[in-house]
Amino acid sequence: MMLSELKVKSAKPKDKIYRLFDDHGLYLEINPNGGKYWCFKYLIEGRERRMAFGVYPDISLADARSRREAARKLVANGADPAELKQAEKLSRGTRTHFLLLIAFSATLIASGLIMEYGFGILPCKMCWWQRYAHMVICAASILGFLTYQSPSHQVTRPSGHPVTRPSGHPVTRLSATTILLASLTGLAIALWQYAAQHGWLPFPASCVSEGLALEANATNLLAAMSQTKVIPCDKETFRLFGLSLAGWNIPAMLLTTALSTQILATPLKK
Repeated sequence: MMLSELKVKSAKPKDKIYRLFDDHGLYLEINPNGGKYWCFKYLIEGRERRMAFGVYPDISLADARSRREAARKLVANGADPAELKQAEKLSRGTRTHFLLLIAFSATLIASGLIMEYGFGILPCKMCWWQRYAHMVICAASILGFLTYQSPSHQVTRPSGHPVTRPSGHPVTRLSATTILLASLTGLAIALWQYAAQHGWLPFPASCVSEGLALEANATNLLAAMSQTKVIPCDKETFRLFGLSLAGWNIPAMLLTTALSTQILATPLKK
């Protein structure tokens, strides 16, 4: 017998989980704590699968039936609705990661350009190396975002039925790998510069100032800027919350490393 709104609403919890079945695989699962969950069971290549539609009363009986019919159409075409739902979730997450990488790297590049063209401060050699890394990250992130394929890519099951799955475009994988390598390179340079600023490692010979000492702070930063257009690698011009620019670039590169690693860890099936 099919469910009614009254029967669903009046269903009481018991000591154990139990189910009230509607039709065509739709059922309501009632937990001992009183929670009511809409679920749908179906067969894909002879294997029973289940997927959740949501919590009652947030999802009404009519809404649950509508979702069931949409899922049944996918099953009839050989697609797995639960797999597609997961693929769409992964797709949104991957696109978000690429957008974050684009916004973050572009902001850091813009900040460097403002300091250079707005205040006349040219970056040192190690600063340029780190800026190159951010440029590569930004370009690769744009390419990865544009080439990432949504889960609408069609593949075929062994039975011959088409099924919708997430797909990994080779360029997308290459972009994420490039971002990771650029992030690790930038991180290594930032760590090197930060360590050298504290005397733990030597600076590159071509990046050491020749007797020029700048120790700018909030009161003399503008005066220091007017005295030179080049920031030597071996001198810190200013600190922000106790960290030099190289110090701030360390967590920045750690963030881009984490985002690119998560993209690569996402299962993108062909």
